[in-house]
Amino acid sequence: MQSRQLASELRLSALDRRAEFVPPLGKRFPSSYSVRVEEGLTTMPYGVLLAGVHGHGRWHLRNIDRLSRAGAPLRLAGICDPRPPEPDPGVPTGARLEDLLDTVRPAVTIVCTPIHTHTDLALAAARSGSHVLLEKPPAPSAAEFDRLCAGIAAGGVACQVGFQ
Repeated sequence: MQSRQLASELRLSALDRRAEFVPPLGKRFPSSYSVRVEEGLTTMPYGVLLAGVHGHGRWHLRNIDRLSRAGAPLRLAGICDPRPPEPDPGVPTGARLEDLLDTVRPAVTIVCTPIHTHTDLALAAARSGSHVLLEKPPAPSAAEFDRLCAGIAAGGVACQVGFQ
C-alpha cells in the first residue's frame, strides 16, 4: 500500500464504509488539494445533501463537484434551499430538509444555512442517520448547542463543525 503525502486525504474504512477528510495537523485545506482512494476499498459514491446552496454554500457545491471529478467516491445527492439553485443541478431539490432526507438518504448532510436554523437541521439529519458537516457557529446559544450535542450523540453519527 502506498503511503499518502497529501495536503488532505479521503480515508475510507472497508469495515464501516465511513469517509472522512483529514488535513495534516496545523494545515488548511488548499483549494486545489487532491484525493487518492486506496485500492480494494469501496468505490460506491457517498451521497451528500447540501442544505443552503447560496452564499458560502456555493463553495461547498463547487467542492463536491471538484472532489467527485477527482475520483473521490462522493456525489451530490440533493439540495435543500427555499430558493431553488440556478441552473438546475440535476438532483432532487426542495425547501424541506426532512423530505429530502427521506428521498435521497444521504451519507453526509452539509448544513450551510442561517445560524438560527443550524440546530434543527443538523438534528433532522442526525435522526435520519446522516453524518453532519455543520458550518460555524454550530448553534445560536449555549442551550441550543447542548441540545445539538445531545441529539447528535443520540443519533450515533459524526458531526464536524466547519471553520473554513
